[in-house]
Amino acid sequence: YYLDYKNGKIYAHPWGPSIFCIDAKTGDILWEYEYENGTSRLGGAPYKIGKYIIDGDTQGYLYVLELLEE
Repeated sequence: YYLDYKNGKIYAHPWGPSIFCIDAKTGDILWEYEYENGTSRLGGAPYKIGKYIIDGDTQGYLYVLELLEE
């Protein structure tokens, strides 16, 4: 997982096809993004740089998601 301390959000990619944004104070899921072909996805540690979340998969690909709001 990745803790965005400044914005109070946690970005998590557990085992499975989805990445989640979680409110760090309440534990509420703010959004979920399900990757295409999620069966080959391995849970990992997303990383946030500015308005982008970078996440990888078991096939060696990197995914860059642009956050539309923070």
